[in-house]
Amino acid sequence: MTAVGLHVQSAATGMSLHATRLSAQTQWLDAASGAAFGGEWDGSVRHGASKDSTSLQVRAELFDKKKKSTWEPNPKPSDAAEWGGPYGKPCGHNEVVLHRLRPFFPQEVLNARICSRDKPAPGNDGYDGCLEHLKWRCASSGKAMTVWDAEQWVFVAKDGQVRRINKTAALQLPLSRLKWMMANFREHTLRCEGQIPPAHLLETISYLGFCGGVQQDVDAPQVWGLPRRARQMVVGYLVSGSPDQWMRLLSSK
Repeated sequence: MTAVGLHVQSAATGMSLHATRLSAQTQWLDAASGAAFGGEWDGSVRHGASKDSTSLQVRAELFDKKKKSTWEPNPKPSDAAEWGGPYGKPCGHNEVVLHRLRPFFPQEVLNARICSRDKPAPGNDGYDGCLEHLKWRCASSGKAMTVWDAEQWVFVAKDGQVRRINKTAALQLPLSRLKWMMANFREHTLRCEGQIPPAHLLETISYLGFCGGVQQDVDAPQVWGLPRRARQMVVGYLVSGSPDQWMRLLSSK
């Protein structure tokens, strides 16, 4: 589960991720420091909702009628000193602030689900969450975005439609193959800046591993119409590993 970043309900406390959403920890997928992009937190991980200059900018934009926002977050709490006024707290959520600083760059919620209308943060039942904020941003800008959270790989398409893959689906793979897949999955998600759906990336990486490791009989049709050595050179430019490693991964159980 650690290999895919999967966090599940705690048997010791009986508390679900939903119940602990207030302590969400979020970073950009490349683990860049917040300060490098104008963030006001230390290190790469932003902890929970908080008011800062970025959240206040988001809040001001939300009230700009020219933007025609479709995002409907909770207006409470509305304390001006603590949050800047109505809607200040949801505007200070991690994913909202990180998106403002690096628009559409892939994010990783390390210990919780991304909050949404269906799976709200505590006290936000009936209101839009961070996912709806990203849907609005994607649909209004015509760009996609990828978010890895503690349970799923989430892709918000450029039309605002959401596609999800449960991380548990990857646990059927042998550990060695899973670790290799995840390293390449992260690298290629960063290379495309989250614009390619995770399902497509995972399928392609798996296929490349097969092409690098598969053995051929002399009389068998060539994969890609190339001899094995040439094919493995191509694969080596696209994913990590060596011919020996790809063969071991292909035969691992």
